[in-house]
Amino acid sequence: MQEVTLGDSNIWEIGAPTDALLNTASSGNFVYGTKLGENYPDKTTSYLYSNCYNLSIIENPKVKFQMGFDIENEWDYLTFEYSKDLGKTWTILGDATSPNWYNSSATTDSSGGSNLPGKQWTGLGESNNSGGGTNANLHEYSYDLAALTSESSVIFRFKFFADDAENEEGVIIDDFGIEGKVLSIERKEFEKNFLVYPNPSNSIFNLSWSIDGKADVKVYNYLGKLIVSRNKVALNSANVDLSNQSKGLYFIKISIDGKQAIKKVILK
Repeated sequence: MQEVTLGDSNIWEIGAPTDALLNTASSGNFVYGTKLGENYPDKTTSYLYSNCYNLSIIENPKVKFQMGFDIENEWDYLTFEYSKDLGKTWTILGDATSPNWYNSSATTDSSGGSNLPGKQWTGLGESNNSGGGTNANLHEYSYDLAALTSESSVIFRFKFFADDAENEEGVIIDDFGIEGKVLSIERKEFEKNFLVYPNPSNSIFNLSWSIDGKADVKVYNYLGKLIVSRNKVALNSANVDLSNQSKGLYFIKISIDGKQAIKKVILK
């Protein structure tokens, strides 16, 4: 991974943290961290970038990492973003309703101040974590990348934001990676014969496929959130009605006997 900082000083470092809370969490292991050994500075936006991944050749990709944090609650925050165009545009991955992901959906603090994205990690290291222990303890965070499996060049980044006042120890990250299996030739042939039409559509998408077997059909929005799920479809065709959804980009996934294919569709 690679760090880029907007502000007066570099934020992300590699090493063993010596902070009071995050040092205990990492047990002396080398990690990526924000100002190891001291609090992060105020008034700074900093990014930690991943490599570029070809997710189109990976079955069931999932991003995973270990993280502990001590962040000024509901004023400073950390988000996880992705880019499909080599960094030209960025989108926050997931939201606070996603399992094992963000711990806050706040857009302001309790006093009505601050300005938060509404999907982020924030909170003091001493506070309880839903995964057990405290926020400062290393916990595994993961996210299903089903909505991005047709993309051949995806970059991820952590965005850390600190406002004008107050600071804490920050964030440590370890064991970052993409989990999944490389696609087989059979899977590629299956993808060729999975058809979705019309595309774009203003309501109903018709699906057809050539392989026999009971199919699981799922639809994800561009944030990777599952919005439609139909299991054990016995025929070689089906349709999906998205007339009650917002216009935009969606991904339709079909799975049969361990093989899967994904199509990008536009609801207009």
